[in-house]
Amino acid sequence: MTLKELRRELSKGQNFECSNPSSRISIAIKQANNIDSIGPRGSYVYFLKGQEKLAQTRLDGILSKIPELEEEIFCRLRQPMTRAQIEKSVSHDKLTRYRKGRIHIYLRELQLAKLIYKARFVVGSGRGHARKYKSFHLFGKLANKTFYCRFDCQNEVAELVLKNIPHEELDNAGARMALVRQLKRIFPEDVFRLIDRELWAVEF
Repeated sequence: MTLKELRRELSKGQNFECSNPSSRISIAIKQANNIDSIGPRGSYVYFLKGQEKLAQTRLDGILSKIPELEEEIFCRLRQPMTRAQIEKSVSHDKLTRYRKGRIHIYLRELQLAKLIYKARFVVGSGRGHARKYKSFHLFGKLANKTFYCRFDCQNEVAELVLKNIPHEELDNAGARMALVRQLKRIFPEDVFRLIDRELWAVEF
């Protein structure tokens, strides 16, 4: 069973009372020597040791319903998008079938597979001194937003950044250097190098 199924089955018992069943059942499973799990995070199947084949069959049935939506999300992400934009772009029937509230699970699985990453446009906290620049100073329309991006779409990510940063705020070297430091923190190295090269080539 998955953890959700186990909670549901246990809750049917007349004597089952627990203030926090999710965490307590998880702890009980971890402490049990004869229980194991299989599968990616968010799709674990728990089973008694010796029942690996049954567990794999159960897991295969669950995962066969997930990659279809993951594949569509991955294809849509040729352009960086927020989670809300992703939900609007995928097929409505698939979103209904897989439940809108669980789309974050599929995004997380794509992240674990190193196919996508999150770019959160919030100024990182400094140490020892107050931050001179706020998120909206450096990121403009991107400020405080989180975008999901594909590793193989660097040009599209660079275009998103260069198109939306506030050019009027970056007419001095200090602001531009602050932006560069923040972008280096946000993006993978190869993506950052491309953005950095384009950024310094732009006349503000």
